[in-house]
Amino acid sequence: MAGMTLGEGAITLDELVAEDHPHLALVFGTEGHGLTRQADRRLDRRVTIPMMHGVDSLNVAASAAVAFYATR
Repeated sequence: MAGMTLGEGAITLDELVAEDHPHLALVFGTEGHGLTRQADRRLDRRVTIPMMHGVDSLNVAASAAVAFYATR
């Protein structure tokens, strides 16, 4: 299970894709607060989408679209 987060130890989405998971569950947090602590503790991987120009996050719909496309 991989959670989309800016949390410590996060790998990039490209790194997750390179691992070639045959079965993958993606978890997304709420906009603003992100993942709950309970959800974060259950993750096998923490994943971030690299961005430029000081942007640190996307809304949940945009991040889901990017992550689902990358992991198709």
